[in-house]
Amino acid sequence: MTDDGREATPVMDGLWKVQEDGQPKLIGSRCTSCGEVFFPKKEMNFCAHCHKNTVSEIAFSGAGRLIAFTKVERQPAGGFYKGKVPYLYGIVQLEEGVNIYSHLIEDSSLAIGGKVELVIDKFYEEADYRDVMIFKFQAKQSLEGMGRDE
Repeated sequence: MTDDGREATPVMDGLWKVQEDGQPKLIGSRCTSCGEVFFPKKEMNFCAHCHKNTVSEIAFSGAGRLIAFTKVERQPAGGFYKGKVPYLYGIVQLEEGVNIYSHLIEDSSLAIGGKVELVIDKFYEEADYRDVMIFKFQAKQSLEGMGRDE
């Protein structure tokens, strides 16, 4: 449940889990033979890199570096996108070495090469009182010394 009493639903099951400490962790896979890392997690136990059936689930740290980002000013074509516009979208390299695409939380301290961290945030509201949630990344220093209590 969210603070306003609405049910919180992930945009897609299996992308993240909330750990016992309350922190969200993205869920991926790592090949135990060659070390290749994948996100999202592989549903089949098959490594596309070494072609072995040695893939197991891992939880990513949630920390990374911003590789690139852009501001999207228009809603994508096709009518499938239900989030707010404009929004920031970029590539984050996680500490574990995999690059992922993600929405970003706009902040003046967001910079290429800067440290970012995972957050779970509302994407849009459904008419049936559900908040659809997605993972995003925000500038690491935005929580440190900025007076935010999140």
